[in-house]
Amino acid sequence: MGSSNLSFGPFVYDPVTGSLWRDGKSVATGPRSVALLGLLLEAEGSVVTKADLMERA
Repeated sequence: MGSSNLSFGPFVYDPVTGSLWRDGKSVATGPRSVALLGLLLEAEGSVVTKADLMERA
């Protein structure tokens, strides 16, 4: 897992590969959920509009 990874709680998200890890173990996710998770994490607490969510999904 590289330096561009985003961590939250016990999870690590790799935006390059779209992988989600919990406590070092891969978490099974679908492409839409990973895309939405990536958008929310990239927002870093800022408001994400419904239009942005729909576009990413």
